[in-house]
Amino acid sequence: MFVWLKQAARLGLLCLFSSSLLAEKTLTLGVLSVRPAEITQARWQPLAAYLSEQLPGYRVELLVADYPSLEQLIAQGKVDLLLTNPSHSIRLREHHALTGVLATLQYASGGHVLSHFGGVFIVDAQREQLNSLEAVSGLRFAAVEPGSLGGYQAQLLALSSRGLPLPTDIDFTGMPHDRVVDRVLRGEADVGLIRTGVLESLIAEDKIAADALRVLAPRQFAEFPFLVSTDLYPEWPLIALPHLDPALGQRVTALLLLMGLDHPEVAAELGIAGFTLPADYQPVETLMRTLRLPPFDLSPLNQLQALWMANPFLYSLVLASVILALGLAWTLVLLYQRAEHRARQLAEQMHKLATQVPGVIYQFQLTQDGRMFFPYASKGIQQVYGVNPEEVMTQADRVFETIHPDDRSLVEESIYLSAHHLTQWHQEYRVLAEEGKTRWVEGRAEPERMANGDVLWHGYIGEITPRKQAELALEEQREALIYSNAELEQFAYVISHDLRQPLRLISSYIELLKRSLAERLDPQAQTMMGYTVQAAQRMDQMLVGLLHYSRVGRKGQPMQACQSWAVFEEALRYVQPELLHSEGQVDFPEASLWPEVWGSPDELMRVFQNLLSNAIKYHQPGHPPQVRIDFEPQTDAWQFVVADQGMGFEPSQAHRLFKVFQRLHSREEIEGSGIGLAICAKIIRRHSGRLWGESAGNQQGARFFFTLPKTSVALTQRGSGDQD
Repeated sequence: MFVWLKQAARLGLLCLFSSSLLAEKTLTLGVLSVRPAEITQARWQPLAAYLSEQLPGYRVELLVADYPSLEQLIAQGKVDLLLTNPSHSIRLREHHALTGVLATLQYASGGHVLSHFGGVFIVDAQREQLNSLEAVSGLRFAAVEPGSLGGYQAQLLALSSRGLPLPTDIDFTGMPHDRVVDRVLRGEADVGLIRTGVLESLIAEDKIAADALRVLAPRQFAEFPFLVSTDLYPEWPLIALPHLDPALGQRVTALLLLMGLDHPEVAAELGIAGFTLPADYQPVETLMRTLRLPPFDLSPLNQLQALWMANPFLYSLVLASVILALGLAWTLVLLYQRAEHRARQLAEQMHKLATQVPGVIYQFQLTQDGRMFFPYASKGIQQVYGVNPEEVMTQADRVFETIHPDDRSLVEESIYLSAHHLTQWHQEYRVLAEEGKTRWVEGRAEPERMANGDVLWHGYIGEITPRKQAELALEEQREALIYSNAELEQFAYVISHDLRQPLRLISSYIELLKRSLAERLDPQAQTMMGYTVQAAQRMDQMLVGLLHYSRVGRKGQPMQACQSWAVFEEALRYVQPELLHSEGQVDFPEASLWPEVWGSPDELMRVFQNLLSNAIKYHQPGHPPQVRIDFEPQTDAWQFVVADQGMGFEPSQAHRLFKVFQRLHSREEIEGSGIGLAICAKIIRRHSGRLWGESAGNQQGARFFFTLPKTSVALTQRGSGDQD
C-alpha cells in the first residue's frame, strides 16, 4: 500500500510541476503551541518548508498559536491544515466543521517509533512526603489549560479511576508546558500536570536539572521510553479544514506518509519519525465523555430538550427531580469518597505523629461489665509500661501489673471516679521498671460515654521522673530552709534580747565605779571608763535594732488593704519632735490623693518613719532639712519616693545602704545604729516590692524609692491561691 501511495504522490507532484505557470497560492498550517512560541515555530518550520517544496504553486505558511488564538484563526477561516492534540480536535468539531484526519504524528525515540503519548504528574524532588497520588489530595495544582489532553485531561481520568477526588485549586498557566514546570520549581504549585516528553526535552535542553523533579505514579508501557503517569492516547492528528480542495488534501496526505521514507532528513530535522495512517481516537472521546468535558458536558440536556418540548411542565418536573436526585447522589458519593480519603490521611498522620511523641497517646475503654483495654495505643506504650500495643488491645491487665503496688488502687479509683462523673482523668503514679527501679509517669485523658454505655478515654501518658526528683529535692531544700530560717530568727532574737541584760549591768556598774572612784581616778582613766559606757550603750542600741530586724514579718499586723495616708500620717507624728528641733519641713500631696495599698500597716509605718528620720537626720549643717514625699502608679504597684536635700552619698556606695550595721558616715558625724535601712529593705521585700536609693554624690541630697502592691493586684493573687 505504501508503494502505491509513493508512486501516486510522485505522479501528482510531476503533474503539478509541469504546470509551473500557475500563480503561487498560500496554504496555511496551524499548529498548537505547547512550548514557547519561538520554539514551536522553529520546530515545525521545516514541515512548512517541506510541503512548500513538494507542492509546486503553493507556499505553505506556518501559524503557531495557543488554544484561544488557534480557535479564533479557525473561526476566521485563516487555517487550511491543522495540527493539534486529539481532545482539542474533538472539541473543535462542536463549533467548526472539520474533515477526517489525514494522518497521525509519529515520534522516534530510543529506537522506537511512537504514535501515542500520555500525561505526567510532577512534584519537587525535595518534597519526599509527596510520594503517591493519594498524598496530593487538596494541594495546589498547575496545568496549562483545561483543553490539554496530555497536560490536564489524562491526569483527571487517572485520579478519577482510582476513586481519588479531583483537584479544585488549579492554576491554569496557559501554554507552554514550561510555565507549569516553573510553577512547581518556584514552589507556587505543589503538583504540575504536563504531557509526556516535555520533562525529557527540558532536561536535554539544560533548562532544568535531571534530579529537580519527580514523577508520581510512574507506569511502564512496552516500547514507550518517556516517563508517564496515565494511559496512552494516540498522537496528534493532522486535519484538513472543509474548504481545502480534496485533491490537494490527498496530495498533502501522500507527502506526509512518504516523508519518513523519501525525506528522512526532514523528519530528523523535525524531531519526528514522520506520519502514519490515521489512528483510532475513540479512547480520547471515551475519556472526554467519562469526564464530561466539552462538548459532552451538555449532551444529556440536549437529549432531554425534545421531551421537554412535548410536555414542558411534566418533563421539567421529572427532569428537575432526576437532576436533583442525581446531584444529591453524586454529592454524597463525592463526600463519602473525600471523607474516606481524609479519614485515611488523618489516621496516617496521627500514626506518624504518635510515633514521634515521647510517651504514649492512647484510647482506654471501660466496659459496663468492668473489663478494661486499650483500643488504640501508640508505640510509646513500650517505653512507659514495657508492653506492646497488641498485648493490651483486649485486656489491660499487663499494664496494671506494672503499676507500683502502693499506687495501683489509687489509679483504679481515679479511673472509676472519672467514669462516674465524666470528668478529666489526671494522675501521677509510679511504674515498676527493670532491675527493681521505679519511674514516675503522669496521665491525662478526657472521657466520653459511648452509645452502648461504655466509657472511652482519649489521653496521653508521659514519664515525669526527672521532674518528680527535682520536686522532691526542692521540697527537701524548702523544708531545710524553713528550719534554718526559724533557727536563725530564734538565734537573732535570743542574742538581741538576752544579751541586753548583761550589757545594761556592765554599763550600770561602770557608772557606779566611775562615781565612787571619781576622786581617785586620773582624767585618762575617767575618759576610758566613759568610752566603755558609750560602747556598751551602742551595743545595746545595735541589739535593739537586731531585735526589731528579727521581728519583721513575725510581730507586725497581718497583710490587709490599708490607706497609705493614714500610715504616713502616723509616721509623721513620730518624727515630729526631730522635725521641730531641726526646724525642718516635709512636703507631701494632700490626703485625698494618697492611694490604697496592700500591706502590714505598722510595718509600712516603720518604713516611712525610718526614711523620714534619716532625711531629717542627714541634713547639711546650717541648712534646715527639706523633705518631699511623692508617689505615682505603676502597672501593678505604687511607687513612693522620699527625697531630701541633705548630705547624700557616693553612687558607688549605694549597695551598702541596706546592709545590717553598714554606715556611710562616722558616728562622730551622725549618731545611729546602721540598721534602719536594712529593716526597711526587709519589710519591702516581704511586701513583694523593691527599695533602692539614688544620689548625685556627697552634699547633693538623696532620694529613696520603694514600691508597694496595689490592692486589686494583691486580692487577685490571693484569690488564685497565694497566701501571705
